[in-house]
Amino acid sequence: MSVIVKQGITKMLTSKRQECEQEVIVAREALKDNLKSGKTIRNDDLADCCIQASWVKNQSRLKCLEKCLKKFDEAIGRVYDGTYGICISCQEEIPTERLRAVPFADRCVSCKNEKNSNASFNDRAHAVL
Repeated sequence: MSVIVKQGITKMLTSKRQECEQEVIVAREALKDNLKSGKTIRNDDLADCCIQASWVKNQSRLKCLEKCLKKFDEAIGRVYDGTYGICISCQEEIPTERLRAVPFADRCVSCKNEKNSNASFNDRAHAVL
């Protein structure tokens, strides 16, 4: 990968990471607002359920965004070490279309689907045991 291509990819990843960082700030503020409301959730009326649903949604969104930040950092690291765009499972090139859709992708679609399938199977197996 040429220096110019690396710089372009790094710039794109950094820009998308910054967008994600801004969303993290918004999500954290939303959680703070939930806490500032000061209401005790009793789950015995509709308003309390709505507050709880809002809290859970904001908390879940924040976790997802923080995970994305980490993935962007890892992707930037892969650009620097020369492994960006290479599947970590099969070592084949990740198609450009996938990287456009998911810039921090570390697996090709086949390997990602296989990983998700295995994870789902393991989750079901643990639930049975």
